[in-house]
Amino acid sequence: MALSDAEDSARRAGSGFDEPWLWVSYEVGGWVVTARAQVDAPFEGPQELSVALDMSEEGFQASVEAAESTGGITAAVLRSVPLGDARKVLRRMRADALAHRDLDDRAVYTLPRRMVTDDDWRAFARAYARAASRNPGQPIPHLAGMTGLSVHTIAARLRRAREMGLLVDRGDGWFVLPEEETK
Repeated sequence: MALSDAEDSARRAGSGFDEPWLWVSYEVGGWVVTARAQVDAPFEGPQELSVALDMSEEGFQASVEAAESTGGITAAVLRSVPLGDARKVLRRMRADALAHRDLDDRAVYTLPRRMVTDDDWRAFARAYARAASRNPGQPIPHLAGMTGLSVHTIAARLRRAREMGLLVDRGDGWFVLPEEETK
């Protein structure tokens, strides 16, 4: 059964951050659809969707009537969920949450201008791994922005850290700390 024009439009009902989850909710044809994503997920976008009747005082009666007339959640309701908007909202919220967290953990990104000791290189490897977890798509520009170093300097240090065995290629474009460095 197709949704009427009034039911076909989705309206953003709210969004928020309940550590570790980001969420955005929509009202869709008498239903409340919530898309959720964890802040520390290695990708951006929704991880989970929930669909429930609108239990608010103003929407309850209409929700029950809509559910009774359609027999519950329909494909039309699911097609009306604005996943593109949810992705955009969650991506922005995730970036804000991670940026705020990085400001709190600024000491992780305090690196020497010149890499002299093995400890300096280990500190760089940890900072790179942190940047990669914060901005998986662009860890080098993220680390450059947090440290004040140029992207060329970061890229050169990344190559050297890999040569030293401080960062390991997972095979999917990600470089991570070896097991002994994470303990």
